[in-house]
Amino acid sequence: MNDPKRSHALGANSAAIDGSAKVAELTKRFESRAAVLEAQASIFLWMIIGLLFAGAFAFLFAAEIAKFDLGSAPTLAEQYQTADRAYKDNEQSISQIDNLIKQLGDDSAVTAKIDVSIKDAQTRLSALIEPLMLKCAVVHKSYTINPLDFDLGVLESANRKGEFYILAPGSTLYFDSKDSASRCADDIRGREADIRSIIGEINQLQINRSASKSQFSAAQAARIAESTGEKQRFEQEGKSLHFLRAALIDQILFEKLYGKNAARVLPPASGTAAANSETKNDTQVNWPAIIQTNATRYGALLIVFFLVAILVPQYRYNVRLASYYQSRSDLIVLLNGNIPSTEFAQIVAAITPTIDFGKAPKTPIEQLVEVAKLAK
Repeated sequence: MNDPKRSHALGANSAAIDGSAKVAELTKRFESRAAVLEAQASIFLWMIIGLLFAGAFAFLFAAEIAKFDLGSAPTLAEQYQTADRAYKDNEQSISQIDNLIKQLGDDSAVTAKIDVSIKDAQTRLSALIEPLMLKCAVVHKSYTINPLDFDLGVLESANRKGEFYILAPGSTLYFDSKDSASRCADDIRGREADIRSIIGEINQLQINRSASKSQFSAAQAARIAESTGEKQRFEQEGKSLHFLRAALIDQILFEKLYGKNAARVLPPASGTAAANSETKNDTQVNWPAIIQTNATRYGALLIVFFLVAILVPQYRYNVRLASYYQSRSDLIVLLNGNIPSTEFAQIVAAITPTIDFGKAPKTPIEQLVEVAKLAK
């Protein structure tokens, strides 16, 4: 049989063991939280110290910091090389645009077929007229512009005394007698219809060729105008680069002859003028350098102030919360875990952090607004 007293004692021991385990776990968690918060507080503290040192360094060496440049300034020779390379690239771009404009304006592909037809008609016309001309006893020949304007009537020449002429296709033929001119006119008149037909064909082909060229030019006009504008822009840039190269060459030669600082050396003055010049140079204030230095100095201090104003409340928060958890852990250790299991939940609720850390710190913007209000 089970002994009731023994069973009660075993239950009490089991409850005590269970309570001790929970108390130990709670103590461990408190200490772990306190350690993490202390580590974070240390990080914030070192960040604050580092910012203060950085602010002091920036304040003391503001002039040197203002002069600091991430990269060294290019030399005159390097500047000239850059300008010369840009000038050559510009010339190459202009050449490419010229080639493009020529390609855009090349209408040979459009007129090629018509040109072949015109050449064929001209060959046929020559084959028809030349044998007739060989039969004529021509003493002089002059060419006319329009081959259709021909008249086979025999006329007496006003400029060439004793000669007669006829207006043949494409030329004016002169003869030493009227009979010779009449026989030649009769021979040509026999093939007049064929001659006029071929000449008309040539004229029509030339009209079609002109129309095709006009249509092609109109279609390419926008692109040609755009390319021409681009070329003019490059030409303007080329002029600027040319002047820049010339100026850099002059400066390089000047420095080789007189040194880098020669351009800043003034000719010596004499008497009172020299004294006044020295006094003026001594009392002249370099305001741009002063403004730049002070802007660097006080700008750095302002940034440090803002960052410290943000980090200090975080540091205080972590330190106070770590102290809170550590004190609760120490209290449990001092009580030696004598916390009844029935009261465990109430004790946990009682030591849950409900502390008030005061009003949230103001942002730098809010502080600036308050300063502006006070200034008014």
